[in-house]
Amino acid sequence: MAIGPSALLSDVNANADAAFNAYNTSFLVTSANTQYYKEALNVPSKDYFWRQALDIQMVEDVFLRTKSSAHRTLITNLLNTFLQQNQGSGGLYHWNWNEYNDDLQWAGIAFARGYQITGNTTFLSQAQYAFNRL
Repeated sequence: MAIGPSALLSDVNANADAAFNAYNTSFLVTSANTQYYKEALNVPSKDYFWRQALDIQMVEDVFLRTKSSAHRTLITNLLNTFLQQNQGSGGLYHWNWNEYNDDLQWAGIAFARGYQITGNTTFLSQAQYAFNRL
């Protein structure tokens, strides 16, 4: 018996949802007004700068598939927390402490995509900051 494309897509979506939910159960930390992914199962500290950016891009990929308002909210929370946790001596939006161009670009991509998804102009400004640091 042949399985149609819609049945296959349904199965793929169910598996993707299960994987994402399991990842969040294991790694997503929610504390007061912050949300971030921790470094490892047994390490409660936040992921390092570029890994945080890639974590956020994962959620952005999930949103592109689901268009879920809950995922949009998670993206907003993750990006706002990223700004709080990674500020430099120039203030909240400065990453002057990070000298690695690839780190800045991973973050810039996460913020540019975050702007596209949420319309939050702070995220656009932060993406521009990251790209202009090169």
